[in-house]
Amino acid sequence: MPASNPPASSPLLRAAPLESARFGLSMFRAQLRTIEPKQLLAEIIETRADVVVARIPAEQQHELARLDRVGVPYLVADTLLYYSCDLTRYTPAPLRNADLQFREAGPDDHALLNELVREIFADYRNHYSSNPLLAADLIPAYQEWVRSYATGTDAAHRCWLASRAGEVVAFATCALHPEQIGEGVLYGVRPVAVGGGVYGDLIRFTQRTYLDAGCVRFRVSTQAQNYAVQKVWSREGFHVDEALLTLHLNPLLSASTRPVEEFELLFSDEEIRACAELTGDSNAIHLDDAAARAAGLPGRIAHGILGTGAVSRYFGTVFPGHGTLFTGYTFRFLAPILPAKRYRVRVSFPVAQPLRGAYRAVAIVSSEEGQVCFIGWCDLVRRPS
Repeated sequence: MPASNPPASSPLLRAAPLESARFGLSMFRAQLRTIEPKQLLAEIIETRADVVVARIPAEQQHELARLDRVGVPYLVADTLLYYSCDLTRYTPAPLRNADLQFREAGPDDHALLNELVREIFADYRNHYSSNPLLAADLIPAYQEWVRSYATGTDAAHRCWLASRAGEVVAFATCALHPEQIGEGVLYGVRPVAVGGGVYGDLIRFTQRTYLDAGCVRFRVSTQAQNYAVQKVWSREGFHVDEALLTLHLNPLLSASTRPVEEFELLFSDEEIRACAELTGDSNAIHLDDAAARAAGLPGRIAHGILGTGAVSRYFGTVFPGHGTLFTGYTFRFLAPILPAKRYRVRVSFPVAQPLRGAYRAVAIVSSEEGQVCFIGWCDLVRRPS
């Protein structure tokens, strides 16, 4: 589906194939400094994105108001905090637990890592947990993530196992970035070993490892609500140096739980005049070409309610059918609908709960040239007839 306006500069959205496969949706990522509504919406339409996971610096939170001009449903999913330790000025302390033994993990440890992740992160919540569309078991994602650091072939990605009396009690995954910056990506301590300083020793061990490797800085990150680890980091020489807001935009332009349907839309002069008479909306841009052109339009345009009414007619008479009611909707108008010109309406149902009679539908109206004229996100409920 062509965008209503082509992206004006370098692309904002990056495809996220692993997340797409994990959640069965067309997912994208974005790192934003500012929110450019026109470009962001154009790329969302062009890519047919279902979910965009975007991060923006917390000090730019005033930009969030501009998301309303993008027009797609969105939520603030979490706040991600980065802590940093200057290894040129801080010497990691000795381990508190002298009996801990560390070894690097490899492919032979993947089954063990899967077991550790399932035990340690069973109740953990992150930004995915905030989005009802992504309500899936996140453990496989964490397992996949941790295994990717235990390949034995990537010097930039490493994973260590910590053992006590021959039993593995914790793990640490780390990355080496350019400019000699190390990062603690994910740490985990088994519940039976929590509270004895093991987590702090993971931090000290990885700090020391990357200091010895010549790193000048070491970073870690977590969600703002994860207070316990932040207390440890503060004791170990770390300070907050970045906060990012995680945004989920949920346009749902590709997904559908049932076959996508399309139908034609065409409004005659008589229908537009009848709408003006019925609603009392006699705005000249609907009835007089000269007035419409003076307002910067190509000519007379149909009332928006005619287009949304056609969408409503489909829901009420085709699917879900008789007894269907709107419980909420958002329409984003991008281009006018002209009389005596043919348009196509594409209707999808990315969310369906038939037993409750509840649906989230997306209607996209486009010209024959492929220009998107409006998009509607519609929440519906069908009551038994």
